[in-house]
Amino acid sequence: MTDIKTEYVDKTLEGDSQEITIFKLADEQHFSINCTIPKYARKYQERLTSGRVVINKNSGLVVEIHGILGDGIVNVSKPKAYTDEQRSKMSERAREIFAR
Repeated sequence: MTDIKTEYVDKTLEGDSQEITIFKLADEQHFSINCTIPKYARKYQERLTSGRVVINKNSGLVVEIHGILGDGIVNVSKPKAYTDEQRSKMSERAREIFAR
């Protein structure tokens, strides 16, 4: 059962005040998040299992989330761009490893 509250704000935080904190305590099985960066708030909104979602009244977009994330891997880095040659070499190495 999810326990997510929705709040509305008139103004989104300025860029120099935005931050994201994702952490996991050693004895817990979940990640906690406090995010005021709209891009990442929207990215992780669907994985929020409890907490609160903050929506901008004017745009209707999610601008903040605070709470507990469901199971899974947390990744905030952007994907690496590989050349075709690099992808080919990685595939060869993987085939060699799994062929053993």
